[in-house]
Amino acid sequence: MTAESPSGAQDVIQSLPRKILDYVLVTAVVGGATLLLKAAFVIPVVSVGEPFDIDSFKYTVTDLECGLETLGEGSSTTTAQGDYCKIDFQSANTSNVNGRPFHDWTLVLANGQRFNADSQWDGFFMKDIFPGNFTEGMVAFDIPENSQPDHLYLEGEVKFPFPIRDRVNVSL
Repeated sequence: MTAESPSGAQDVIQSLPRKILDYVLVTAVVGGATLLLKAAFVIPVVSVGEPFDIDSFKYTVTDLECGLETLGEGSSTTTAQGDYCKIDFQSANTSNVNGRPFHDWTLVLANGQRFNADSQWDGFFMKDIFPGNFTEGMVAFDIPENSQPDHLYLEGEVKFPFPIRDRVNVSL
């Protein structure tokens, strides 16, 4: 399946240099018939140090450090297969209820390879953050040695008023 650009999409992309165009298939019921529509939307692109919103959380990526052979201390030290790329961030709960920021973190290299967060180094997400509070966290990726990260892709799901994926790219 290939995505085709709607007419004029290139003009939209050029007029929004800090956005990336993406597509989503949407079903709609009109007059008793179910239609499958292709809707275009943009994925915001932010820089390190620039806050962004995903779901009811405001994030700021505060630091990036790659080329690390190990993470942790003492008995919790782990050795990367390649190199660890560690990303520090802050997260604030902007809603009126306790929440856990369960989001998918993906590190994309300059060559297009994609890596999920190392499950041992994303434990930040295991506790609630109370409304109005913020916390600091760290997420790490085990990537091939001497690789060049291009951007961090973060995706979450907003469930009200209807399910939709909330996305952002952080330029590294």
